[in-house]
Formats: sequence, C-alpha cells, structure tokens
Amino acid sequence: METLSNISGSVSLACWTVVLLPQLIEQYQLKSSEGVSVYFLGIWLLGDMANLVGSIWAGLRPNVILLAMWFVFSDSLLLTSYFYYRNRSGVKISPNNDNLENGPAQGSDNSDQHINNEEGDHVPLVHEQEDHMFVQPAYISKLGYAIIVTVVATISYLVSDSSMGEDVNASFGAEFLGFISTALYLSARIPQIIQNYQRKSVAGLSMGFFMLSITGNLTYAGQVILYRTDKKWLMSYLPWLMGSLGTIFEDLIILAQFYRYKE
Repeated sequence: METLSNISGSVSLACWTVVLLPQLIEQYQLKSSEGVSVYFLGIWLLGDMANLVGSIWAGLRPNVILLAMWFVFSDSLLLTSYFYYRNRSGVKISPNNDNLENGPAQGSDNSDQHINNEEGDHVPLVHEQEDHMFVQPAYISKLGYAIIVTVVATISYLVSDSSMGEDVNASFGAEFLGFISTALYLSARIPQIIQNYQRKSVAGLSMGFFMLSITGNLTYAGQVILYRTDKKWLMSYLPWLMGSLGTIFEDLIILAQFYRYKE
C-alpha cells in the first residue's frame, strides 16, 4: 500500500505542477481572459497564500513548502495574464462562444457574417472561427498534457522520499490557516460556476485545467488514505482532505457545465 501511496503522490505532484498551464495556453491562444472569473483566481491565490504560510508555520517538509511557493507563483502568473488580456484591445469572447474583434458592428447579425469560397459559395465566418479555435487543437493539447504529467510523475516517483513522514504536529495557528485555505479553495469555484451559468457559456475556459485539478485532488487524497488509515493520521490531514474532496465536487459541476454549454 505504501508503494501505491507513493505513486499516487507522484501523480498528484505532477498534476499540480502543470495544472495552470492549460488555462494559460487557452488565454494566449484566444488573446482573451473573458472566460475565467477574476474572483475565482483571486480567492484561489489567497487560499494558496494561506496554505504557504501554514506550511511554513507547521514546519512541513521542504518539498511541501516549495510546492506551496510554486502554487503562489503560478497563481500570480495566471492573474497577470488575466489582467494583461483584460486591459488590452483585441479579441473578445461573447456569451455565445463567438470570437469577435472588438464586438460586431452596431446593428449587425453574427449569423449573417460570411465569406465567399473559391466556388462563390457562402461560408459562415463564425462557424469557421469556432471550428479552428475550439475544436481542432483539443485532442493535441490533451495528449500533450497527459505526456507532461506522465513524465513529471515518473521523475517525481524516482527521486522522491519513499515515506510521507510522521504525523503532522501543527500548532493551533498553523492548523487554523489550513482550515482557512480549505475554506478559500471551496469558495473559489463558486464565482466561476455562477459566471458560467450567467453567460450560458464556458468559452475561454480550459477543460484540461479542471481535469488536472480533479486528478491532482483525487491522487492527493489517495496518497494520504493509502499510506495510513488510523484516526490520528487522518485527523492530522483533515483540512487538506476536506479541501481536496470538496473541490472535486465543484470541479465536477464545472465539467457538467462544459457538457451543458458545449454548443
């Protein structure tokens, strides 16, 4: 069981290392950050900051603290990307998943926009853009993420410590910050879920982002539970287990929205 715990932990580490990459690529390709909620990113950053301070306060292992630092850095990078594309002029995403250059001209109808092909037939411009930007790159990008996660997980397993360590004997303050970070993680998805519902669209969001999040949380919980199942051990990891399992449920809601609003 310890070997399974180590493998699960390596997969979790790999997922969390690259979790924000799909969303960064999505915003770069679209030159827009309209699809992601800034409240989602901001609250998640606060959660990772609380997690970092709590990890240092509790005296957790250096690799755990370094990973928490990486989370804060990557969150800041994604927020910077958000504001960069938010403030620049260029491509915007409408609630109907249409890719528009500063919006359509007043009084125009997107459904009537078209171009002529070589035979003189009318080809809808909007459908061409949607096929190019939302369909064709999907399989290639998902394969790329799978390869990256596999490589990182393998390296992590080969070089990591074979033991999760002893019980976490955190002070009250460090444990309190752990629960605060958990509450922030659970709250972060709510603005994104609401925004998707209001827009009736998930355009601008990367499904790979949430798939990696679910996989990372599942394997993290698996790492803890597979290593030991006694009450003292599980209680020492309770804040982190609550955060992992709770955000899985919310990420599944967002994946359901991908299916609901895919048209």
